[in-house]
Amino acid sequence: MVTISPFQALRPEAQLAKSVASRPYDVLNSKEAKVEAQVNPNSFLHITKSEIGLAESADIHSQEVYDKAKENLTAFISRNILF
Repeated sequence: MVTISPFQALRPEAQLAKSVASRPYDVLNSKEAKVEAQVNPNSFLHITKSEIGLAESADIHSQEVYDKAKENLTAFISRNILF
């Protein structure tokens, strides 16, 4: 039998929810995501499509991209965008 354990989820502050919300990562390519996220530093795309913060030549499956996603998530938490 599967054990399901509770966990503490992260969510945006209520007043920031609209700016954090983004389209799903799989309906945008990296260029489109970069354009959308460029004007919105709170966009969740900075986490789900973290390659937008790297060189265009970055392999989207590289460790560098995953490290950038972790860095961005940590920044969102420390800036109280997510709690």
